[in-house]
Amino acid sequence: MSQERNINVFCRIKPIMPIENNYPEEEKSNFLNIVSDTTIKIDNKESFNFSKVFDIKTPEQEIYENSTKNMITNAFQGKTRSIICYGHCCTGKTKTIEQIISNTMKDIFKSDISKYSLKISYFEYYLNEISDLLNKRTNLGVYENSIKDLSMSEIKSFDMFNELYNKAKKNRMDLHKEITKSKMYTNVFNSHSVLTLNIFKENTNSLGKIFFIDLGGKTKIPKSVCPSGINLKEVTTLNTSLDNFNGVIRSLSKKQNTTFSQDKFLKVIKPCFDKESYLSVIIHCANLKMYKNETTQTLEMSKHFKKLAYI
Repeated sequence: MSQERNINVFCRIKPIMPIENNYPEEEKSNFLNIVSDTTIKIDNKESFNFSKVFDIKTPEQEIYENSTKNMITNAFQGKTRSIICYGHCCTGKTKTIEQIISNTMKDIFKSDISKYSLKISYFEYYLNEISDLLNKRTNLGVYENSIKDLSMSEIKSFDMFNELYNKAKKNRMDLHKEITKSKMYTNVFNSHSVLTLNIFKENTNSLGKIFFIDLGGKTKIPKSVCPSGINLKEVTTLNTSLDNFNGVIRSLSKKQNTTFSQDKFLKVIKPCFDKESYLSVIIHCANLKMYKNETTQTLEMSKHFKKLAYI
């Protein structure tokens, strides 16, 4: 896949969860049609085009290689690269981003990086607060484009990274502990998370960066496609943040004056939309009729991602 364009938008169709096989037939029926490896249609009518479409059987490695692998070269050349997983609640965004992060780090440490040093930071945006997932500090302050006192940890091997990353993931506000009895989902978050790889060359200032952004999914209120028992305040706060994010994307796509000051999260990810940066977005969709409204909204947003104008 060519990475000459600064923006690439992909679509991943969510695999069917075991519990979804028990839903009534009218709710399980498909409405998305994959016309080609770059085009899908809703009910064989409206078309949506992407850099590539990944169906429910596409392996994680293939998704990585076709969507984001080339970003490593850009980052080591001093560019800012960002990968955003976007979609409504429970469409597999977290699994996708975690696999991409793992594959990226494996490839980096397979190459000669002796002239570079690598440091990661990892934060969560939950209930309008920034939390440092590497050391459990909460309610961090935010400057323009940066977070006050956000820690960075140097990593010198994949094993070192993996140990640090797996430990930090446990600090996220994971809701699956409340719903594992139903065996519906594995990771459900009412938050955003961002892992940033900072690349330094021979003790200079930061050379390049890769942002791995796992956006929380919008949830219906009061009846949700997500598991029951989710805190209303969590849902409301996250939905507001996603509305703010969508508003920024729409404004950028229309080349309108855009502000990132609506919340702390938007301030921090502003560099992802700079003119010299590269952005890959993986839209996550569910091909079950019960999710048709949510999936249609997600696909409509994909049009704005493709038309993004950088700030």
